[in-house]
Amino acid sequence: QYGILQPLTVRKIPENSKFSIFQYELIAGERRLRAARYIGVRTVPCIILEADTQTSAALAIIENLHRDNLNIFEEASAIASLIELHKLTQEQIAKQLSLTQAAIANKLRLLKLTEAEKSVILSNNLTERHARALLKIKNSAERIEALAHITKNSYNVKQTEEYIEKLLNPKDSPSTQIIS
Repeated sequence: QYGILQPLTVRKIPENSKFSIFQYELIAGERRLRAARYIGVRTVPCIILEADTQTSAALAIIENLHRDNLNIFEEASAIASLIELHKLTQEQIAKQLSLTQAAIANKLRLLKLTEAEKSVILSNNLTERHARALLKIKNSAERIEALAHITKNSYNVKQTEEYIEKLLNPKDSPSTQIIS
């Protein structure tokens, strides 16, 4: 009824410099563009940015990070891609994403988990804090065992942290006295 409320973001890319013809590359707004095509809209409002290939890729990643439906591992992977693409520091990325450097570091740590661990975490709707608590366990096989226990008992974050703390720092077992 109202059309596209937020314009797509594109950049000009030369198709044929001899004739000065340009094509446009989509930077942000893929879902809006797909929706427009689906309903038969042939033109959409766009903002044209002057951006090189690297900047365009960075902007696309930042746009994806602002989407609500990314899981914690997709977020971490996108941040890692952004850092690798531009050789930026965690502090620089944090500034671009309006996060703290510590938040970026914590998200990147999630990438240390194995694919199997990530799968269990996602399929059981565990949070980023659950995942970070698990990273205190260095051995992957032990993390899988801990994950099984955590999911079986439906532990919340606090219970998970307490359980992992007990695993890593077992209390001295009570000494037994032999009375003769």
